[in-house]
Amino acid sequence: MELKLEGKIQKIGQEEQIKALTKKSMLLTTNDKYPQTVQLDFINDKVQELSKFNNGDSVAVSFNIRSNEYKGKYYTNLQGWKIAEMLGEVSNKEQNPSRQPVDTSDLPF
Repeated sequence: MELKLEGKIQKIGQEEQIKALTKKSMLLTTNDKYPQTVQLDFINDKVQELSKFNNGDSVAVSFNIRSNEYKGKYYTNLQGWKIAEMLGEVSNKEQNPSRQPVDTSDLPF
């Protein structure tokens, strides 16, 4: 099952080195009826995925849910593994201006 969130990037954090782990976090505000701001973490080789994006970009993020137990408490985070730019709606005219309907009002039938 693929989990996905769509929204606008609010903030991309600094790259962190934690022992042998490289981590970069981002805040994403969802496009829902009641928007939520959530933190997604990109780990190791997935950190490079964030380099193409800036604050304010509209994106779709695929992620996994990770949970760890520490001293009887559970900690859950969203671990991003793919991020893609969301394009706005494009009309047919914008998409292919040379393929507009032909005026057929002068045809004999």
